[in-house]
Amino acid sequence: MTTPLGEVLDSRRTAELHKAARALLKEPLLLAHGPDADAYRLVRQYAAELRDWFDRNTGWSLRVDAEAARLRKTPGSLADATHPAREASRAGAPFTRRRYVLLCLALAALERGEAQIALGRLAEQVVLDAADPHLAAAGIEFTLERRDERLDLAAVVRLLLRHGVLRRVAGDEDAYVSGTGDVLYDVQRRVLAGLLAARHGPSTITADGFEERLARLTAELACRRSPTCRRTASVQAWDVAFQYRWCAVPTIT
Repeated sequence: MTTPLGEVLDSRRTAELHKAARALLKEPLLLAHGPDADAYRLVRQYAAELRDWFDRNTGWSLRVDAEAARLRKTPGSLADATHPAREASRAGAPFTRRRYVLLCLALAALERGEAQIALGRLAEQVVLDAADPHLAAAGIEFTLERRDERLDLAAVVRLLLRHGVLRRVAGDEDAYVSGTGDVLYDVQRRVLAGLLAARHGPSTITADGFEERLARLTAELACRRSPTCRRTASVQAWDVAFQYRWCAVPTIT
C-alpha cells in the first residue's frame, strides 16, 4: 500500500522545517554564499514559519534578507562563559578580554565607515576610539604598535571574515602583523547590521552604576522570556556582554 502524495509532501516539509531550525540553532548567522548557503536557502524558504515559531516559543526574532539569515538569540545568563568567540583557526582559542574590546571598537568603526576599508585604516580608527576618556578611565589602551596588539586585531578581522562581515579583496593579515603590507576589504553592510542580536541598545538604560545597569539589562532578558512583556523588551547582546566583561560576544549568539 502506497503512502498518499499529500502525506509524503507534508512529511518532507516538516523534515525540512526541522532541519532549518536546527541549522539556525547551531549557527545563528547563515550567509547566502559560502559553506552555509544550502542551510540559508532552506531557512529563507521557511522564514515565515520559523519566525513565528521562534518568536512564540523563545522570544527571539529572525531576520532574513538577500545576504543572510540572522536569529537574534539572547543569553539566558550573563555569567555564562561557555560559548566564547574563538579564533578563526584550527586551534580555535577563545578570545581574550582585549580581543573582545577590539572587536567592539572595530564594529563601531566599520559601522561609520565606507563600503571598503584597509586594515591599516581600521587600526587607526580603533586607536582613535580607544583614546576616549571613558575607555581610558576603564584602563583600555591601544596603540597597535606592538606585534601582539596587531595579532589581536588580525584575529578580530578573521572572525569578521568568517561571519561574512568582511570580504578580503587584496592583501594578507600576516603582512599587516609583520608590518610589511596592508589588506583591503569589502564591508558587507547588511551582514554587519544583522550582527547585533538586538532591537535596542543599552543606551536606552538610564542607570549610571555598573551593577544597576547590568541588573536592568538582566531584567530585560528575563522579561523577554515572559509572553506578557517579551515583545516590548529587548537587549543588545554585544553591548550586554560589553557591560559584563568589557565586551563578549555571542558566538555570536
